[in-house]
Amino acid sequence: MKPNYLTTLIATLFIFLGACHNSNIVPQLQLADSLINKRPDSALYILKKLSIEKISNKSAKAMYALLLTEALDKNFKFHHNDSLILIAVDYYKNNKDNHLRTKAYYYLGRVYQANKEYVKATEAYLLALKTASPNQGPLLQIYNNLALCYESQEFYLQAIKTYKESFVAAEKMNDKLGILHATRGLGNIYAIQDEEE
Repeated sequence: MKPNYLTTLIATLFIFLGACHNSNIVPQLQLADSLINKRPDSALYILKKLSIEKISNKSAKAMYALLLTEALDKNFKFHHNDSLILIAVDYYKNNKDNHLRTKAYYYLGRVYQANKEYVKATEAYLLALKTASPNQGPLLQIYNNLALCYESQEFYLQAIKTYKESFVAAEKMNDKLGILHATRGLGNIYAIQDEEE
């Protein structure tokens, strides 16, 4: 084991032990946040050990709600309702940090989309688009999920327009996976409409 990994392991164990005693929530949230993209299963494990009822700080409570919703989504766990993510949305909607506001609206959309509430999901994604920066990674996810919501409601012209916007944004970012998703989405819509070209 390399010394670098040993140090990380020891630090992680101390933070985890702190989680067991519920002494300080912020380091646990920071650890979960650092793991959420590459190890969402580990982030979810850490977050499930915490309890939102024991978090008194509004900022930490909002971050917990956002991270737990994100971790559930990235682990393909079903969102039963919007009560958790609304804690984050209510906190971040007037916050100056556009990144967290965008993320909160995006995951609100994901919760509604998972529950087949496409109108509410569409509204949430449109709010996320208003606050997203042009080069922000989640921008492509917002576009693609918004287009899927339009498609689910059979608003094909809106879906095509949204996939095209996603394609343009992906090209600007030089994001090949984003280009693929947008192109595939357009192909699906054209196939539904029997447009072979």
